[in-house]
Amino acid sequence: MDWVTRTGAVHHNVHIMVTPRVKEEAQRHFNCSTLEGAELENQGGEGTALAHWEKRLFGNEGMTGVFTQNSVFSRLTLALMEDTGWYKVDYNMAEPLQWGKNLGCLFAKNSCGAWMMAQKDAGKTMAPFCNSIKKNSNSKSSCSVDKTSVANCNLVEYEQQLPGDFQNFFAGSIPGVTGSEENYGGSVALADYCPYYQAFTWTKQGKDVRTSSCISRHNNLEQDKNYALESYGSNSRCFEQLGKWTRKNCGVRWTATNWGSGCYKYLCELDSLKIEILGYKFKCFHKGQHINISVQENDWEYHGVLICPSCQEVCHDSRFICPKEIKPAPQNSQPVPKISPIACCQCSMFQQSLGLEMLLILLYKFTV
Repeated sequence: MDWVTRTGAVHHNVHIMVTPRVKEEAQRHFNCSTLEGAELENQGGEGTALAHWEKRLFGNEGMTGVFTQNSVFSRLTLALMEDTGWYKVDYNMAEPLQWGKNLGCLFAKNSCGAWMMAQKDAGKTMAPFCNSIKKNSNSKSSCSVDKTSVANCNLVEYEQQLPGDFQNFFAGSIPGVTGSEENYGGSVALADYCPYYQAFTWTKQGKDVRTSSCISRHNNLEQDKNYALESYGSNSRCFEQLGKWTRKNCGVRWTATNWGSGCYKYLCELDSLKIEILGYKFKCFHKGQHINISVQENDWEYHGVLICPSCQEVCHDSRFICPKEIKPAPQNSQPVPKISPIACCQCSMFQQSLGLEMLLILLYKFTV
């Protein structure tokens, strides 16, 4: 097939599974009626190449050649099992695959470089791909395609040029990079070096602290470190943030260092997708809607803005029928959390710190 690269179009050989049900499911998934079937992995050693779905196209499908984030077994894999003639499958048991869904023939048939260039020219998102260099991200994160994880773009610079077929970036297509685009690609080679938003693990002093998975309750932050009021668990998903969250108390102001996205409880009920924070349910009426949040907990005021995804992006696995989007969002449609006055010391910061020091001395005397 013709394959667009940094230096122009080249001939690129692929292997495709063309059994009847696999072909039908691939065409339906990508919304591409001319697709011949599902592309197989063309990289990796024995047991990976030609034995798994292509990572570039199928992302977190469980039968791609490498695990990088929350895996699902989709209708495509069940279709292959059925086409062998050895299995009867129940498609109701298939898990939803959001990666590449309805992205069309260009996405399914060409390089990620061609897709990113076309999306950029059209002023549209490059998702599931990205062009933000990992080391220059300034701690700004995004969300994985399925919204189950906070994620970072895995675009990195390699010491040598990438193979010609996988040079996906054109001149000026990476912010802050000029003249060496052929050395840049995603950190997962099996994805044809296409960069995408990937889940990660936070570390401290070389040790793993927690992962970025929204659906694991073990990733919940301690209250004094939870500047953006995140909540992790099976009923949570990733939502993008417009800017850094802040919290303040009596003149003391803290700003979150990690920002860009966070994990929050969600509900798919009645008339909309809802994001729940401290028991307040904020409604998403359309994709891109900004929700201004100002709430109070334990004498701290929290302020931040969340960006709504489309209802379908989050509620696709809940059997919930998403309502038609409403633009602009109706006024006075969000809860108004109560912000109570906080009794603060009117003395100077020096006097406050001196008073605290004296209190600690007194406590020490009475405990020894």
